[in-house]
Amino acid sequence: MKQLSLITSTSAFTCGAIYLLGYWSMRFAFPQFWADINVRAQVVQEYPLLIQIWYFVVWILFGIAILVFNYGLLRIVRRQHGVAEGVITLACYVSACYLFTIGLIEILSAQSLLTSGRWLGDNPSESYQELYRLLIQLRASIEFSSDVWLLLVNLWLFAYGQLNKLITIFGMLVPVTGVLILTPAFAPYAELYIGGTIIWYFAIGTWLLKRHKSFK
Repeated sequence: MKQLSLITSTSAFTCGAIYLLGYWSMRFAFPQFWADINVRAQVVQEYPLLIQIWYFVVWILFGIAILVFNYGLLRIVRRQHGVAEGVITLACYVSACYLFTIGLIEILSAQSLLTSGRWLGDNPSESYQELYRLLIQLRASIEFSSDVWLLLVNLWLFAYGQLNKLITIFGMLVPVTGVLILTPAFAPYAELYIGGTIIWYFAIGTWLLKRHKSFK
């Protein structure tokens, strides 16, 4: 259990670090990366290896970290699993599948942008833009899956009362904010959601680390 607590804590810190470094590194390096498709295509073409690594970390590695975190957290808090734990695990799998799917699409589309005349046709830049618009629509329809999982986890933690209730209440507000920013009216507040998610992962990672140190 001590080793599992350390692994789960590490996965929580990994999730928080990916949110922190993944989002803000691109925000500072290329401010228009999120808003301008032309800038996005240009970055992919100028820094192909770095952008592929970035996509892998932000999507694929994050999905793996969430699966590890979910498994470890449920085992640490309650060894005997029932319906609630099953629903949370199912929500986690859905979230991870979303992350893996978007990550692979991003990686493959970026790779194809660098190879004219193949998957994206003779005009890869134009085809890449069309694909990215489709990707945005896909993300807008299922991106809330991670927020559903995060809400369920915090409701579950609140019910068992092993974690500070202020942290769990804060953890419930974060996914609600995540769902709200999917609408244009709340989109400008996306950074609040990013910041809240980072704080939550680091908070629960610290709690798990303390539990690890308490095991003999």
